[in-house]
Amino acid sequence: MRRISFLLGYLGLTLALVSGGARIEVTSSMAQQLAVAVRGKDTARVKALLAAGAPANATLGYTRFEDIDSYVLRQRPVLMVALGVPEWQPTCYMGWMAERSRLVPGNPKIVRMLLEAGADPDLRADDPCPPLCFAARHSPTEVVALLLKHGADPRRRHPCASYLHQAAGNYRADTVRVLLRHGADPRQRYGEGATPLYEAVSGEAWPPERQADQVHTVQLLLTANTINTPDHAGTTPLMRAATWGNVPVMKLLISRSASLHAVDDPGYTALMYASRSGTPAGVRYLLERGAQTATEARDGETALTLAAKRLLNAKKEALPTARAVRKLLEDHAAGKRYP
Repeated sequence: MRRISFLLGYLGLTLALVSGGARIEVTSSMAQQLAVAVRGKDTARVKALLAAGAPANATLGYTRFEDIDSYVLRQRPVLMVALGVPEWQPTCYMGWMAERSRLVPGNPKIVRMLLEAGADPDLRADDPCPPLCFAARHSPTEVVALLLKHGADPRRRHPCASYLHQAAGNYRADTVRVLLRHGADPRQRYGEGATPLYEAVSGEAWPPERQADQVHTVQLLLTANTINTPDHAGTTPLMRAATWGNVPVMKLLISRSASLHAVDDPGYTALMYASRSGTPAGVRYLLERGAQTATEARDGETALTLAAKRLLNAKKEALPTARAVRKLLEDHAAGKRYP
């Protein structure tokens, strides 16, 4: 039965289990043809079918693996398929796991055709999130603009992070700008209280050529006056950037009045975050800006004790940076200052 279910899902059919056996419902022929044409990126076929009256909100059946022994048939709007959302994974997970996944590029031309034919830009069928959730992180900015132009709601709440979180977390400055222009809320939080700015300062752009994209994304979000807005644990954007030793982002935040001496709920400062993570460039910059090494957290830890623990537990490849961090802090404690 599982093999049959998988085959039916692949062909775009719908299977519903009922008491006493299985009932199979075949979608309308034209809708099914449209779904297959969209999946195959057959632009000419999609155009002809839409002109002949195929429903732009047609759905494509796919089989989702709930666990090792369970397969569930779901329906995905063809608009999602045109965006490049893989049939085998829900869109909300794709938002955060795309770097580990093999994404198939979407087809902006087909997306435009579907929207102009009346496809609902907020339709998600059995998916946990609507099309804009995926597009904000992965699709070209022109596609995001198309979805917004045809009525996608940039402030809509859903189980995933907001669209602005999705774009900010992937350092997509152009997409962030478009979302803000259409009314996306930069103060919206999700999960543990993270703002879009918090997502933008997290991590370190890779490859390094994308550093400018990250800095530009942060610049766009600084207008929302959330520079010192912490998450639910009291962690500020500067602390998050310090964790990664991301000096260009730290410089930008401090130049815009990010609090150097703020503490999170356990009493940790940005310098403590950088010391605990073992990032010499970040530690040096914070010391140059006047960060205090003597500040104690509620558990009695200081930047120096955290650096010492980091060195003690460091693996061989991390020893040089751990030693560099400890020396910076010891020199500062001994009175050495940096210009």
